[in-house]
Amino acid sequence: GARGRGGLVAKAKAVPVEDAHAVKVRKIARSMDQVIGATLSGYVGPWVIGMVIGSVTGAKGGFKAAMANGVKTGNSWGIMSAAFCGLEVLAKEIRGTQDKWNNMVGACGAGACANMG
Repeated sequence: GARGRGGLVAKAKAVPVEDAHAVKVRKIARSMDQVIGATLSGYVGPWVIGMVIGSVTGAKGGFKAAMANGVKTGNSWGIMSAAFCGLEVLAKEIRGTQDKWNNMVGACGAGACANMG
């Protein structure tokens, strides 16, 4: 059998139901945090870059046109990137593994966003 120190039998420690539930809740909360964090950070960086590039390319029409084009371009880039990042992490959290298929899920989401607008 399972003998510990001094020849005594080691007893398995039962996990109370409340603790098991708390572990599940913490895991779900961590997963949600990962997905939300990836989605938000995936939006912000590309939005800034798209805003700058869009403003430069729209500068021929004046300040208002440059800002309007910058916001439109920034939103497009941000939304596609957020979809990719968020769905990639969501796939990883649901599947419990990190592989190329998570990237494929993210890419499909980004492609769907690109196709919409």
